[in-house]
Amino acid sequence: VVFVSRAIITELSKENDSLRIQVKNLTNELGELKVTTEQYKNILQLEKQFKTLSNSSRLRYDEEHKTFVAKDLEGIEIFNSEKHTIKVEYLETVDKIGRDLEQLLKLLHKNNPNNQFLLVIEGNSANNYKKSMSKDKPYNYRLSYDRALELYTRWKWKGIDLRKYNTETLIC
Repeated sequence: VVFVSRAIITELSKENDSLRIQVKNLTNELGELKVTTEQYKNILQLEKQFKTLSNSSRLRYDEEHKTFVAKDLEGIEIFNSEKHTIKVEYLETVDKIGRDLEQLLKLLHKNNPNNQFLLVIEGNSANNYKKSMSKDKPYNYRLSYDRALELYTRWKWKGIDLRKYNTETLIC
């Protein structure tokens, strides 16, 4: 016959409770790690898709800035000087890029239906060769916005809906 004192039973009970809490905490941490691992796998999958899409479209994925850039428009002024209207010779290219963007978003959504995407359409007001415009002039900010809005409006008019597929679109 073994007699165990009440003090030993109380101490073992406390230790048991402590171990249960530790197991519960470790289980929670393991669950968080699984989520983190899944998120990481999702990011890797997206980056792989970005590279693939970049090779097969008018869009180039810029690794450094984690953005897509229109290959056909890099270094080109597509807007009429100091206006937000697109030059006629670039309208077809702009339309093709809009369709490529829509296809990109459609594919990303198909492969990652639970993800949300953010599309930023950025307009820029280029400074002239004399650098006579102030970078902080309100007119330039407005012109940049109007140019981005012009692109979005043109694509909308052409039936290109960039807000589909869980995508928030910012005009900047």
